[in-house]
Amino acid sequence: MNLLSKSLIIPALCLATVAGTSWSFQPEPQRQNQPRPGRGGGGEGRHEGQPGERRRGPAGDEPRAAGVESSMKSMNRALKGLAAQISDPAKKSENLQLVNDLQRAAVSAKGAKLGEDVLKHAKDEAAKTEMAMKYRRDMIELVKVLLDIEEDLLDDQFDAAKSNLDKIAEMRDDGHKEMGIEEH
Repeated sequence: MNLLSKSLIIPALCLATVAGTSWSFQPEPQRQNQPRPGRGGGGEGRHEGQPGERRRGPAGDEPRAAGVESSMKSMNRALKGLAAQISDPAKKSENLQLVNDLQRAAVSAKGAKLGEDVLKHAKDEAAKTEMAMKYRRDMIELVKVLLDIEEDLLDDQFDAAKSNLDKIAEMRDDGHKEMGIEEH
């Protein structure tokens, strides 16, 4: 090696050492889902059960879906509001929001396990499994009709939306009758 290359090696090593040391002292970037210091945990104004937040089981380790009953109450609330105004073009935006609420509740109910109060009507485990599969298929059909209603509203087809909403009421009544659920 010549003298010039030897004289450049030592400053280059020093520069690399200084750069590596200063890099290692940089603060670690915060992850997106971790709470920021001084912000009250997971964001101000958020409460358990808000959209986008996963609920946890008692040990905090397993996600827990909203119950069927809770989802059904949400659907009935949105359904009543929608039935009263679905044909009103001036309420199109509000109706689309109600349909969205219905869709979210329907998907939540579809993924939830049927309660023992409903499954008690089945004579054995095979019948319980069959009842659960029938329920899930019915909920899939409900989501499809809700998507049709959303498209009807977007296309200003208010009569078609009303007709599809009537189908949902029939589906609800038939499903509750099959499962032995009494209306409150």
